[in-house]
Amino acid sequence: MARVQYEKAAAAGNAAAMNSLGWLYQSGLGVSQDYARAREWYEKAATADNSAAMNGLGWLYQNGLGVSQDYAKAKEWFEKGAATGNSASMNNLGSIHLNGWGVPRDYSKAREWFEKAAATGNSAAVSNVGSLYQNGWGVPQDYAKAKEWFEKAALAGNSAAMSNLGSLYQFGWGVPQDYAKAKEWFEKAVALGNSAAMSNLGWLYQNGWGVPQDYAKAREWYEKAAAMGLGFSMDALGVLYVNGWGVAQNDAKAREWFEKAAAAGNTDGMQHFASLLDAGKGGPSDSPRAAGLLLQSAKLGHKWSVTVLGGPLTFLTPATRIELKRELARLGHYSGTIDDVWDETARAAATAYLDASQ
Repeated sequence: MARVQYEKAAAAGNAAAMNSLGWLYQSGLGVSQDYARAREWYEKAATADNSAAMNGLGWLYQNGLGVSQDYAKAKEWFEKGAATGNSASMNNLGSIHLNGWGVPRDYSKAREWFEKAAATGNSAAVSNVGSLYQNGWGVPQDYAKAKEWFEKAALAGNSAAMSNLGSLYQFGWGVPQDYAKAKEWFEKAVALGNSAAMSNLGWLYQNGWGVPQDYAKAREWYEKAAAMGLGFSMDALGVLYVNGWGVAQNDAKAREWFEKAAAAGNTDGMQHFASLLDAGKGGPSDSPRAAGLLLQSAKLGHKWSVTVLGGPLTFLTPATRIELKRELARLGHYSGTIDDVWDETARAAATAYLDASQ
């Protein structure tokens, strides 16, 4: 048994074995998943200068696994790992700067770390450089360069890059639109267990792009991806239930999936869940929570939420408009009358809130 062998080696002071034990407990391979035990072994290995363990500790702190989520500690451990040449730590530092986790968002720093990791052959970093070009994050948007980076990473077996190539073909970004090629790349990524590709296949079936429209197959793929924690698929399942596409229309089930998507950080899920909470569909109305979710989704860049906060918000119930003002006042951005009129003063407060979030 691998655990027994690693324990013997670890007892003899082998740092690599200590790190391997940390990974077994983190992933639950051959043992019960136990993040606290994973952290113990990573700490022992890191004390012995094992760079992979430093990265493992950073990952636990970044994601709040067995510890309180702490981006500062995550960054500290990734920096230690990167200083010893660990490419995964370099790539993770890139993600921290890309997403603004515990630091101001900085695409230039993200690119710097991704390129350092990519130069060592780290395929995840190679794919991430491609994503920068695909989205125009800190670089001029360039689909041809994105495709080049994705192809390099896909050739190295990176499933995220395969899924990203599928998206280029799906939407015709820098290539002729080709649903068959998109499906081919998504299926390659799915074979490697990529949840985004599973969701993307569901999207093809939901819309009938390159395949016969099939809501049942769409739901099947969304459920697989949702089981792996993908917020986009949780939201997509909610959309199926709220519209009765391939399932009996069910606001309660829709609400359940939107709530899960929101908890997973999906901004569409936050907005959709807020709408049901506001209207009291699928369960009791909850205006304070609806208001909080609308502001949170806008803070995270959800375009629809940002846009509607600049309008009259007449589609919301008066109670939710009141709660929006109350929350903005609590946050120090609004000092006017707490009523249900979403006027220029309230819109300015929302703008100030969003500006402070940048």
